[in-house]
Amino acid sequence: MLYGMPPFQGDAQLKMYEKILTSPVEFRERPKVSAKAQDTITSLLKKQPCKRLGYGKNGTRNVKRHAWFHVEYSLYAIFFSSSDECLNVNWTAMAAQKLQAPYVPSLENNKDTKHFEHFHVEDIEEALIDDPNGDIYRWCENF
Repeated sequence: MLYGMPPFQGDAQLKMYEKILTSPVEFRERPKVSAKAQDTITSLLKKQPCKRLGYGKNGTRNVKRHAWFHVEYSLYAIFFSSSDECLNVNWTAMAAQKLQAPYVPSLENNKDTKHFEHFHVEDIEEALIDDPNGDIYRWCENF
């Protein structure tokens, strides 16, 4: 959502799945996002699910404690409260849907896309990675 496009794109669905499983997350120069935001994205998109931010018994707590959710951006000030244990995000109010969004775009109708950047999508031909022994995807056999 920060970049307005998915983290992995491919010209064919199979190629996109291959990139999800094998390619590192790359960050474009624009828009510029903080190192904390990049760490959040990278942590959520780890290849092995057991290494992802949010995985396991304490997964929700780990997400809530991630540095990106601490007060840093004035745009998000409405979401923050000093009453939550060691966090600045008011998770209780957020879960209860009591918070106002920091920005609500004006829309003419439910098909209005004026707030989205229009860009040409290139048709890129990419060959699938040659993996005759199945080593690249071995980690996800039991997934």
